Amino acid sequence: MLQARRDPWFLADSIASSVVLAHDPAAQGTSVVYWEKARDAHQEALDALERLPDPRIAELRDRLAGDPSQVEAYRSLVAALAEWLRRSSHGADRLADIAWRTECVSRLRTHVGSQFLDTDTSPVGAAELGHLGPMSPAPAQRHPDAAVIVPFQERKPNGHRARNLLACMQALSRQSHPRDRFRLVVIESDGQPRWRELLEPLADTYLFAANPGPFNKSWVVNVGVVYAADTAELICVLDGDIVVDESFIERNVERFERPGAQGHWPARDVLFLDSLSTGTAIRCRCLEGRADVDLGLLRGVFLRRPPGGCIWLRQQLYRRVGGMDERFEGWGGEDRDFGFRLDLQASLDRYEDTLLHLAHPRAPMRTSSGKQFWAGFHWATWPPDAEIGRLDKYTRLADG
Repeated sequence: MLQARRDPWFLADSIASSVVLAHDPAAQGTSVVYWEKARDAHQEALDALERLPDPRIAELRDRLAGDPSQVEAYRSLVAALAEWLRRSSHGADRLADIAWRTECVSRLRTHVGSQFLDTDTSPVGAAELGHLGPMSPAPAQRHPDAAVIVPFQERKPNGHRARNLLACMQALSRQSHPRDRFRLVVIESDGQPRWRELLEPLADTYLFAANPGPFNKSWVVNVGVVYAADTAELICVLDGDIVVDESFIERNVERFERPGAQGHWPARDVLFLDSLSTGTAIRCRCLEGRADVDLGLLRGVFLRRPPGGCIWLRQQLYRRVGGMDERFEGWGGEDRDFGFRLDLQASLDRYEDTLLHLAHPRAPMRTSSGKQFWAGFHWATWPPDAEIGRLDKYTRLADG
């Protein structure tokens, strides 16, 4: 990878990635914020591609732009561009430089696995995953190594988020780390406990946090820590649409044995899967019981160095910063703020894992006026001595 800026295949794939990102709203939706920040760089790559005097490349470019899901067009464009970069002396260096500059500023990058097949299969539903039951139902010890806190909300009766959470929980029940050494805590927040029947049998602790209004992830996570994780040495905050590998718990617990380890993000990148690859990942990990999912089977968009998705830290550190900022309501911003405040108090590491994010319809990241929910927010101002995780936070306000 150190030679990536001189690797024709890598640079050709980068340019093809720009074509997909520029023409696929779903790919941009991986993170609209980061897409907007890198839009100009991707456009520069597209402009340079359009100037190439090669009709075959132009044909493949137009095919992929017309349908960014065409795997054959993507692979053919990469192959043609790589060959052109290797052999052409006219403009190759300039195109290579533009592709590399895009890599240096963009946090989004498409991924098409070498074994990915664009063939539809029957989807896996929430009921099918729920009926699998827990793999290892042994209760966690009084003082477990870690508590995995998973916040959740799904208001649609056949929503994808419920299916994703059940896949997440099934993957967490199939771990190399002793099952009685960690606790799985799921907190559903809504006006009513819609999914209790499916979720409760798979969790060590299921909590319902009543809030009929906009989702407040920070408060929900704080509730989980206060009510169900107070005796765990380590806290893992994990989004409910991520499927982890078999050694996820063991590997991350062991990382705290290193001197000075206070907290970390386990993933360098998160791969946001498309709907076909989401089905593949769920089948491989949950239905077939594989230890991991081969990235070569998958297609999606990498989000590089994400501020959220999953974070591990010592319980002591979580308490020292006052938990997550409960003023965030709606989707987005809270993970970044939490990271800012943790970084002020402790050293945070980032490891080279890749996490798999399962597909679901994206929640609105902006208000009705078009502003981000956290627009104008004063970052890192949550007081460390704040009262957190009151289970009656919203019912008390409604009653009052």
